[in-house]
Amino acid sequence: MTVFVINMARSTARLRRVAARLAELGVTWERLDAVDDSQLDEAARGRAFSRLGWWCCTLAPVVRGQLGCAMSHQRAQRAMVERGLDVACVLEDDVVLGDRFPEALAWAEKEVDASRAQVVLFGDHARTPHKNDDALARFSLKRASWAWGAEGYALTRRAAEAMLADNSPIRVMNDTWGRWVDQGTIELFRVQPAVCAQTSWDNPDESEIARSMQAADLPPIGRAWWTVRRAIGVALDALSSPRRLRGRLVQLLRRMRIAGEDA
Repeated sequence: MTVFVINMARSTARLRRVAARLAELGVTWERLDAVDDSQLDEAARGRAFSRLGWWCCTLAPVVRGQLGCAMSHQRAQRAMVERGLDVACVLEDDVVLGDRFPEALAWAEKEVDASRAQVVLFGDHARTPHKNDDALARFSLKRASWAWGAEGYALTRRAAEAMLADNSPIRVMNDTWGRWVDQGTIELFRVQPAVCAQTSWDNPDESEIARSMQAADLPPIGRAWWTVRRAIGVALDALSSPRRLRGRLVQLLRRMRIAGEDA
């Protein structure tokens, strides 16, 4: 399986760390130049993402790093499509790889169905991969309906094509997996036990994106205003295409079913 490592040219220390770890594990890989959104002019930013779509989905302006991150993952997806790769693995350069990563990579390549739009997450978005008894645990795929994190995952070319179609121009971060599950765009799975993790979410000083998503809870008035804006944004996003409308309806029905079961 082709392994892409997304790395920004100025992040040389990160590249050295991940390169050394992959060499230690015996994994062949190739560097994919990440997008530095601070270097984009307004014309390029305008072509890359939908301001209205982003507001509808996130209710906030794009912060430094978010657009570049999404564009970088799209570069990996386009590379898959252009090169005709049935399945590929994408790693971010701050990933923490467990000892069983090569084993999981080979196992997942056999398990994934290249004829379907499938994404397989190798990590759990925590600081370190689980250890304990995981060295002896058999790998399994657990179907997921929602998840964050794109530090390490495999995807089929059909998944890459489907996500590119929905998110060009960019409306959401690349790891808004639940959106695409709800819309029927992809099938999402987790490898258990997890074999990779990410450091920057455990250390917000390393990531402006992490800081922006770990903001303190809003006061009551702020929460009420956020709820109103969210309702407007969700409606506008849903009405932008039949697939998105279907996804929102599926999401609503799922929440109603869960609420009924909890009652």
